[in-house]
Amino acid sequence: MLYLFYGENSYLLSRKKLDIESRGKKAGVEFNRFDASLDLDEFLIKQSIASDGLFGVKKSIVFCDFISSLPDSKIDFLLALIKENSEYVIEDNNLNLYFFESKPKKNSRIYRFLSKKAAEKKEFKLLKGTKLLKFLENEVQTLGIKIGVADLRYLVYILNEDLWRIINNLKKLAAFKAGKQIEKKDIDKLVEPVFANNIFKTIEAIGRGDKRTALNLIKKHIQEGDHELYLLSMIVYQFRILIKIDSALRSGLDSASLSKKLKLHPFVVKKNGVFLRGFSQNKLAVVYKKLAEIDYSVKKGNLAPRQAIELFVAFA
Repeated sequence: MLYLFYGENSYLLSRKKLDIESRGKKAGVEFNRFDASLDLDEFLIKQSIASDGLFGVKKSIVFCDFISSLPDSKIDFLLALIKENSEYVIEDNNLNLYFFESKPKKNSRIYRFLSKKAAEKKEFKLLKGTKLLKFLENEVQTLGIKIGVADLRYLVYILNEDLWRIINNLKKLAAFKAGKQIEKKDIDKLVEPVFANNIFKTIEAIGRGDKRTALNLIKKHIQEGDHELYLLSMIVYQFRILIKIDSALRSGLDSASLSKKLKLHPFVVKKNGVFLRGFSQNKLAVVYKKLAEIDYSVKKGNLAPRQAIELFVAFA
């Protein structure tokens, strides 16, 4: 049988892979695994597929990122092999072929074939916003981790919705608390924010019109390994929050009410309230509109991310 699992959510993709391998091994299934970056051994792959399916042996073969990283010319042999042995590769559940792909080339021959013939095909999309929070609420319950929704939301925010980081830090916090409730002070003590390098300082510099400092901070981010697209997405995210908080404050809401209405941690409200001092209402609206235009140009491929950030800083 053929299975295709793919998507940008590497955490859920990895968990699916581990779950399949764990359940299979408990049932006595033999596993072979081939990673495109390590194991492009045509002979071993052919031997794994062609040798056991004929003898009723339960076997699973896992292929990692073959469709994502290799051209058709490199894996046409695999597609041909599947077709040659289609009688038991596609129809016999004694032999299961699992494809796990981060970004599969959807115009490739093997992807189109698997899309039609796979017994199961599933995409694991990145979780954002309320979907991510809902997933994490269920996850902490399953793991037996005690943490309030507000503190969980705070953790998600300072870790930039990075699921791997969030889960790993939740486990670390749970071990530290030894079964007790995780609180904000624990998070501040043990978790290093993704923004620590620091995107907040960049926004502050933009707000006060200090373009030189803002550009130097952007350069530092990139030197430390932050991708330009990530930086642009964080700047857009921060300004979106600023717009929401500014609008709510001008409507007469106090910080506590604002936090509840916008479902933001009080820390986030307080921190962004400081940023707002650098912006008049008109300037904030104009800057955000320009940022939205620049972000759209990047997504359309008309502007490089680094150029977009520098253009935005110069405009702001």
